[in-house]
Amino acid sequence: MTSQMTSKWLGLLTLVHDAVEHGSRAVEGLQKRAAQKPLALLARVPGLDLPVHTVEHVFESSVTAVHSAVRGVNYVVKRSTEAAFEAAVAATREVASPHPPVPDPRSPSPPERPAMHADVER
Repeated sequence: MTSQMTSKWLGLLTLVHDAVEHGSRAVEGLQKRAAQKPLALLARVPGLDLPVHTVEHVFESSVTAVHSAVRGVNYVVKRSTEAAFEAAVAATREVASPHPPVPDPRSPSPPERPAMHADVER
């Protein structure tokens, strides 16, 4: 995979992530603003102000929760896709490279595998 191709895929990933993020924020704002006037009018009816404020609070909380969930899933999908993409690029480089990868001396060595019964010399 060429670096230009990699850049294009990562650019597309960022574009889709940003579209979902900003789209969700815009829709959340529209939904909240659209409910303001009807709720304000209902709150002016004698005896309805307390129930209307309760409904308004539940509505605001629900809209916020839904859009927070959308943005949370969007974040997880973006990070997971980036990780999978990086792994695929690394695997492609390993296949293309005739030499085995050189371990990073700064990274800790893998833990020793405990000896299994069959591994023990007799």
